[in-house]
Parts: sequence; C-alpha cells; structure tokens
Amino acid sequence: MRIHLEHSEAEGRFSLRIVYGGAPYDPLKDSDELSQILIRHLTASAEYRYDGQNLLTARF
Repeated sequence: MRIHLEHSEAEGRFSLRIVYGGAPYDPLKDSDELSQILIRHLTASAEYRYDGQNLLTARF
C-alpha cells in the first residue's frame, strides 16, 4: 500500500491518494453504507479506478 498526500496552494486543497494491490475493490460503491456516507461528507470529491491496482483519490 502506498499513500500520497499533496497540497495545492493555488486551489487551497489537499489530495489524498491511496494505491493498493489485490482484486478490484471500490470503497465508494462496495463498502458499507456508513463508510460511503463518511467519504462523501468529509471530502470535496472522491474517485476510484482500477488499472492493475486499486487507486482511490480523495480531495479535501
């Protein structure tokens, strides 16, 4: 698992990117309802994609 945290002064936002192996698993769709609600309410945006590895990006 790799975790990247970036800050954009121009946008005044943070981005958190989590890259992890294994089978495709989209926490934005496949996790329990409470987890999905927390992700949606605590982030400005979040996206998931799979390209040989799982990649979750959240912007705050």
